[in-house]
Amino acid sequence: MTIMRPRLFAIIAVGLMASGCATTPDLQALRAKQHQWEDAAKATTSPVTEVRSAYVPFKRVRYVAPGDAVTLHAHNLPLSRALQAILPAGWSLAFDSSANPNQKVNVSLYRTDRFEAIRRVALAGGYVTVVSHEDHQVTVASRATYYYRVPTSLMSGDQAHFNVASSSSTSS
Repeated sequence: MTIMRPRLFAIIAVGLMASGCATTPDLQALRAKQHQWEDAAKATTSPVTEVRSAYVPFKRVRYVAPGDAVTLHAHNLPLSRALQAILPAGWSLAFDSSANPNQKVNVSLYRTDRFEAIRRVALAGGYVTVVSHEDHQVTVASRATYYYRVPTSLMSGDQAHFNVASSSSTSS
C-alpha cells in the first residue's frame, strides 16, 4: 500500500501537468485580446456623463416679498385715494400741475409689487409716476423724463443704437 501511494501521486502529478500544458493559452493572443478590450473601452462613451448646466428646464418666477405685495380693486376711485391706499408708510404723494388727482381710475391688482402697482394705477389714470427713493416721494405727472445710466464698457466704438418705446398715446 505504501508503494501504491507514491505511484498514485506520480500519476496524478503527470496528469495535472499534461492537462495544464494543453490548456495554457498563447501569451501573445492574450495581450492582443486585452488591447482590443482596452481600445473598445476607450472608443465607447462612458455611461457616466458630466453636465455643467441645469438638468431641469427652469421657469422664471417673479418673487414679490409678502410685505411688498399689493392687492387693490378700485372702481371709479379718485387717483389720489387709490395711490394713497398703496403708498408705503412714510412716503409722500405729489401731483404735477398737469395731473388731476380726482381722475377716476378702474384697476384690479392682485399680489403685485408695490411700486409696480403705483405705476399701474397712475397709468390707469393716464399718467406716469416718478419715484424718488432718496426723498421717499412719488410724483404723478402727465409727462416725465427718465435717465438711463449705461456703463461705458457696454458701448462699442463711438456709436450706440437703441430703441425706446412709449405706452403713451401722445408723442413729441
